[in-house]
Amino acid sequence: FENVSGWSVNEYLNKPYYNLVHPDDVQIVEKNLKQLLEEKEVNVFEIRIICKSGENKIVEINPSLLTIGNTIIGALGIIRDITERKRSEEALKESEKFLKE
Repeated sequence: FENVSGWSVNEYLNKPYYNLVHPDDVQIVEKNLKQLLEEKEVNVFEIRIICKSGENKIVEINPSLLTIGNTIIGALGIIRDITERKRSEEALKESEKFLKE
């Protein structure tokens, strides 16, 4: 989290997640959280986050629930920065489009 967002865990602890999520992607997070709570699993999904520096990054999130017995006590997510991969994919698409013209 710290390496990707620039926020330390202590700086961001107890703050709402939607302050970190790009406004256009909040619904994606909400949909996946709802699915996680109802079905106990969610596929990996992508969103944009707003870093401490103000920069937007594209991240891939692999979430899971933390439980004790049948009681949900929290959620855990593995976050991977895929910004450069997405930029490369977009550049490749643009190059292919240019070559076809």
